Amino acid sequence: MPENKERKVIKYGEIPEPSETHEEPEEREVQKDPAEHRGAAENEAAAVPDVPVPDYFKEQPETEQPERISHEELSGRIEERRSSVRTKQIRKKRLTILLMVVVFALLATMCGKDIVRLKAENVALKRQQVALKKERDELKAELESTSEQEYIRDQARKQLRLLNPGELLFVWDE
Repeated sequence: MPENKERKVIKYGEIPEPSETHEEPEEREVQKDPAEHRGAAENEAAAVPDVPVPDYFKEQPETEQPERISHEELSGRIEERRSSVRTKQIRKKRLTILLMVVVFALLATMCGKDIVRLKAENVALKRQQVALKKERDELKAELESTSEQEYIRDQARKQLRLLNPGELLFVWDE
C-alpha cells in the first residue's frame, strides 16, 4: 500500500463509511474497547471495509426537537383547553337539565292523565251519591207512612191483589 494515504481511526461502536471511489481500500486502525476483551480476529473483521453493514447499525438521523413555545403562546393554549373543557362541562349540564325536563314532562303527563280520570270518576260518583240520597229520602218517607191504614190497603191491592168485599178484578194482558 502506498504510504502517502492517511489512515482513518475508527472508534469502537462506530460504523465504517464505505469508500466513495472504487479504489483500493484504505488502511484503517481500530481502537479497542477497553471494557470488552475480544480477540484480535474480531477486531480485524470489524476493520474490513468490504463487509456489508446492516441498516440498523447505520447512524439514524436525530429526531427533531419540538419547537420551543413562548410563555404567551403556552398560556394561550392552556386557556383554549380550559375553555374547551368548560364548554364540554356546560354542554353536559345543559344535556342533564334537558333530560330532567323531559323526564319531568313525561311524569307530569302520566300523572295528569290519572288526575283527569280520577276527577271524571269523582263527578260520576257524586251524581250517583245524589241519586242514592234521593232514593233514601223516598224510602224514609215511605217507611213513615207504612203505619197508616190507607198505605197498607194500597200495598195489599197492588202487590197481593187483594180486594174488598163486592169488588171485581179485571186483568189485561199487556
